[in-house]
Amino acid sequence: MKKISKLVLASAGALLMAQSAQAALSYNNGDLLLGFRGSSGSSNLEVDLGSVTQITSILGTGQTLSFSSKFTSADITAGVGTAGSGSLNSAIWSVSAAINLANQVPSTAKNTLWLTSARGINSADINTQTTAWTTGSLSAQGNTVAPVLTIGSGFASATGTAASPTTAAVIANGNNSYADNIASGDFGTFQGNIENTLGASFTTGGSVARSDFYQLTPNGSSTYLGYFELSTAGALSFVAVPESSTYAASLGVGLMALALMRAHRKSLAA
Repeated sequence: MKKISKLVLASAGALLMAQSAQAALSYNNGDLLLGFRGSSGSSNLEVDLGSVTQITSILGTGQTLSFSSKFTSADITAGVGTAGSGSLNSAIWSVSAAINLANQVPSTAKNTLWLTSARGINSADINTQTTAWTTGSLSAQGNTVAPVLTIGSGFASATGTAASPTTAAVIANGNNSYADNIASGDFGTFQGNIENTLGASFTTGGSVARSDFYQLTPNGSSTYLGYFELSTAGALSFVAVPESSTYAASLGVGLMALALMRAHRKSLAA
């Protein structure tokens, strides 16, 4: 009898452990969702980077956040394109967050969005901020909020990767995945493409990829928060907008350098 009881308890414990492992992933409205996909393939990698408040709380500080603990290069290999054979080369990625009720992120309006906008890849564009996304009405932004939250829901019901069991998941297409909902990079209705497409030789090209990050308040303002930077090794970080005085000083130095360059060109032409 005792032996049977022990077996029952052991089986129950194993079941609870299995259920715990299955429920390791979680998603809350307002979490930053990093999505990687290929132009073709059967799966994608999704990563919950944590609450967007990590970023909004350092606005104006110039601080850098590292997300290196959230996913690994092995996760990318497993998830991008055809499962098990992916690479950063030619991968497509973005970061998004959304809420559908007021104050799900403190002091933030219903249907607020946070979305990336990719910078160009040449030496000038990589250091130049993109044109800000424009805000929309409550209903218009709601049309973009819906697929973002659908991806989050699909993520929460998935199983974490071996390397990042509580933060990253390889999700097959057709399971409310990132690839299923992003459409052509615009969630089907958004005003533009939020994704960053990496080159075919990105990992050996020697240059990082950058995507600006904007907060869109419906019927309100578009706020530039800073930019995400992806290294050739797959390390992701976020650089916050510096304080206004520092930003103004940097802008002044840049304008002065530009003026000197123009003056030099004129002297050569003369």
